[in-house]
Amino acid sequence: MDNYLLLSPSLELERLSARLEFAKTLFLGRDFVIVSGTLKDILIKTKEAKKKKLMVICRCNDEKILRFVLEKVPIDAILGAEDIFRKDSLHYPKSGLDHILSKIAFEQGKAVGFSFSALLHATDKGKLLNRMKFNLKLCRKYKLQVIFSNFSTAQAEIRSAKDLEAVLRVLNKGK
Repeated sequence: MDNYLLLSPSLELERLSARLEFAKTLFLGRDFVIVSGTLKDILIKTKEAKKKKLMVICRCNDEKILRFVLEKVPIDAILGAEDIFRKDSLHYPKSGLDHILSKIAFEQGKAVGFSFSALLHATDKGKLLNRMKFNLKLCRKYKLQVIFSNFSTAQAEIRSAKDLEAVLRVLNKGK
């Protein structure tokens, strides 16, 4: 499991990640970038990042942008699909992903990212956990690659690989 950090690269954080049993530590700006905003902003930032040979993770805030990004933009992963909708449907959680988007993501070779930091800071943890569980079920069904990592903005938020694997196991229960 890799540790994605939204922090400045440092040897101390790399050593901490190694002690916490992560295979590799990736830093924002050095190894990957997170793009968001309007479609034009996403396209420009993605093009710049690809020139620098960085991994591109897209955080979409609209379902139309999410679909366009999955179909046509050369990103590597999406992050935070659970935050697109404010309210759930009466019959199912509106988790941002559905069977159509999952199929498109598989065909285009895109991964789906989940942030433990978002879970730490969520005001309604139950709703977020339910949406993550629903998205993980779709990822499993359509054989999508999953990135479950810290995405921490502070050193105190970093959890071990075993802790993240335990959360992932709990979310994957109830197949």
